[in-house]
Amino acid sequence: MFGFSVSRAAFGSLVAATLLQAQSVEIAPVSVSGALQEPFSGSDGVMERTVSAQMLETLQATTSTNYFKSLLMLPSVNVETHDPYALTVDQNILRVRGQVGDTFSRISTTIDGVPFAVNVGQSGSGYVVDRENIEGVSFANGIIPVNRALGLGSTAGALDMKIQHPSAVPSAHFSAALGSDRYNKLFLRLDSGVYGGFGLFASGSRASNEKWRGEGDIKRDNFSAMIEWDLGDTVKADLFGAYNRFERHEYRPLTYAQTKALS
Repeated sequence: MFGFSVSRAAFGSLVAATLLQAQSVEIAPVSVSGALQEPFSGSDGVMERTVSAQMLETLQATTSTNYFKSLLMLPSVNVETHDPYALTVDQNILRVRGQVGDTFSRISTTIDGVPFAVNVGQSGSGYVVDRENIEGVSFANGIIPVNRALGLGSTAGALDMKIQHPSAVPSAHFSAALGSDRYNKLFLRLDSGVYGGFGLFASGSRASNEKWRGEGDIKRDNFSAMIEWDLGDTVKADLFGAYNRFERHEYRPLTYAQTKALS
């Protein structure tokens, strides 16, 4: 005596499979037109990556407070901040392949190839220059060319920022940003235009936010200016300067009692 049974679930699955086999689905071809834009450019031979101004805007959105955050998309680079705005001084950590870039001997920072700051205890500080004034950033790590960083230490890497030079025509740029924890930033830039090879720009910004943890807030005021004088094919002079003023309540470490409460 032989018996044969088919469960309801199995029968339903068999019917569904039969119906799917009977249907023919045609997918229309998809064509995409337009110019291909690479988000990063660089040479693999020297372990260097360049982030464009468009990618800076995409990565940092409207916060624009810390250009080191744009390096987060690069391989082996990690930027640790106490809050998304990263206005804190000396408390943002940059690591490249595990190497902490916390002193002048470990990371070099330049503007158009010229050193402008020594990052002693200011790894990933990122607020000497407003992001709106940066045309792009180039970061090299690993095997760094000998013509980078002008002899300063660069065991973690070398960061070079390209400043947006004075515009060829008179112009003005204004932006405002708001966020959680009372974050706000105002930015204004004025360009004179270039006349007879001479041009300049001046910009100012004010940013502040409340701390995520603990009492107090963090404030930053910045003023930047550049004078450019092009005398022809052989002589060109650029003078750039930046002024920052900070008011801050630092993030304090946990007390012994607080660490015991977390254990």
